Amino acid sequence: MLRKLILITSMLILASLFLAACAGDEGPEGPQGPQGPAGPAGAQGPEGSPGTELTEEQVAAIAIAENLGGIQFPGLDEVRRGCPACHVLVDEETGQYTLPYEAHERAEARGEEHPETAPDGTSLAATEEVNVTTCLQCHAAGTGDRAGKGVIAPLALRDIVHPAHMYSQWFKLHYGGNCFTCHNVDGEGNWELLTEKVEVNEKGVPDPDALPIPGAVPIGAGTASGSAAIGGRLYDKWWKEAGVDEPSSDQPLWATQTTNTRSGGDTWRCKECHGWDYQGAAGAYGSGSHFTGFPGVFDVQSESFDTIVAFINGSANSDHDFSAMGDEAINNLATFLKSNLIDVSPLIDSETKAAIGGDTANGESLYAACSACHGEDGRLINFGDDDDPTYVGTVALDNPWEFLHKVRAGQPGTAMPASLDADWSMDDLLDLLAFSQTLPTEAP
Repeated sequence: MLRKLILITSMLILASLFLAACAGDEGPEGPQGPQGPAGPAGAQGPEGSPGTELTEEQVAAIAIAENLGGIQFPGLDEVRRGCPACHVLVDEETGQYTLPYEAHERAEARGEEHPETAPDGTSLAATEEVNVTTCLQCHAAGTGDRAGKGVIAPLALRDIVHPAHMYSQWFKLHYGGNCFTCHNVDGEGNWELLTEKVEVNEKGVPDPDALPIPGAVPIGAGTASGSAAIGGRLYDKWWKEAGVDEPSSDQPLWATQTTNTRSGGDTWRCKECHGWDYQGAAGAYGSGSHFTGFPGVFDVQSESFDTIVAFINGSANSDHDFSAMGDEAINNLATFLKSNLIDVSPLIDSETKAAIGGDTANGESLYAACSACHGEDGRLINFGDDDDPTYVGTVALDNPWEFLHKVRAGQPGTAMPASLDADWSMDDLLDLLAFSQTLPTEAP
């Protein structure tokens, strides 16, 4: 039996050795079997404690949401265009919300005071409803040394109005305001400022029969932006103010009239054709030795600034070429003609030339600033000669229209102050004229 066990064991050992000798290299590892199912989720942790307060950003967001939630959006029938569509008097005590009211409110916020009267004499009391063109007398964009400012005011109107409106949620959401609320684009793609209320349909489109839109004032490069006072002196005697040679020949258009016998430089003075009152043949120069029959320039204010420039530089009529005064002077003269002509006829009796009313006491007070050069009685400077003297009183009595023009603009080529650069009203002009007409006219 033992022998059989030894024999079987020996055969098993020999078989194992045989199989080991015949086996090849180990094969590659087989693919991984499929992943088993996920185990159960762990238990949820305890709930955290609530925060103690809102962040600053959350508080601000809630405040904005509350403000916006209180705004009433306009209906389709509330589309408004033109400055006076919104800036109307709704409170007779405060003046809300006229343009002067807005001006006074802004000035007070800056710790300043806004003038009560415009350069042309228009009242700027908060309860007055004025046209935005009145604002442009001081707030038109300046040039040269006034670049970035108004022609008279510290800021141009565009630099006041644009931020005040476009950063206002009330303007944009309550009124549905946008660029076209205040502006229009004409048929040539030029932007215009709407100075009057424009009637539109529910989509904001004006009545085609009302075009061009009334009250539209061109803006941009063609905006009046020169010095009105300098322009007034150029109107008087432009070569003296511009510092160029006086013309020696007659102005080409002078030959079309025969009643005024003057020649040379006099024929180039704007006032000689159009009058000190800007009315031409319809005004004080409608008769006498200065009569030419030429029209006045008062109505030119309704033309665009670029059109007025074309009248001056000869582009519109080569026989009316005043380009010798230079581009800057043309800009100044156009500014004066566009925005600073006033009708002085209510101040002067056309028959007697006397001031109509006037407070001579206030006029005497105003004249105190003039007396330093002209003397207390107006005879320190003789504008004529020894045989035919001309003093302040002489001009005031004989040609009150010239007197008022020179008070407003100054004397060409001199440092005479101009009331256009101050806050003089029409009443101030009348008072000074009334007093000056009491000054002596004979040589001392």
